[in-house]
Amino acid sequence: TLYLWGMTMPLLLWDHNYSVGIERIDNEHKTFFDMINKAYDSPEDKLNSEIANTLVADMRQYAMYHFETEETLMALYDYPDEQKHMNLHYEFTRRIVRTEAMAATGEEPINLDRTIKFLADWLKEHILVADVQLGQFLKDKDV
Repeated sequence: TLYLWGMTMPLLLWDHNYSVGIERIDNEHKTFFDMINKAYDSPEDKLNSEIANTLVADMRQYAMYHFETEETLMALYDYPDEQKHMNLHYEFTRRIVRTEAMAATGEEPINLDRTIKFLADWLKEHILVADVQLGQFLKDKDV
């Protein structure tokens, strides 16, 4: 957690650059930001593994819901990069499920710092590249 003048700063700050111009998608992205920020700013007396396991499970569950939103819109409006975008969703989900499975078997516990960094980096890049393109396409279709 970054402390600035006695205040805690969230890891991810929402600004207009992250907006894809589709209210539902933007609101769902803000939920992802909140989930990551909550884990990032969790009390130090909580076990990192407990926070990490919860974060990964919550992100997987919410990602499935959110990806369905985007994928439904892509199919409905015949998005030309639908398969490429869906592949990004699949790879994210595959990595999260693998992380959970490795933790469940005891093969490799989930590292909170690495997990937060991965989730934040992936989300920012995915929104700023793939989702902004999708948002522009949908706005051009008057969605």
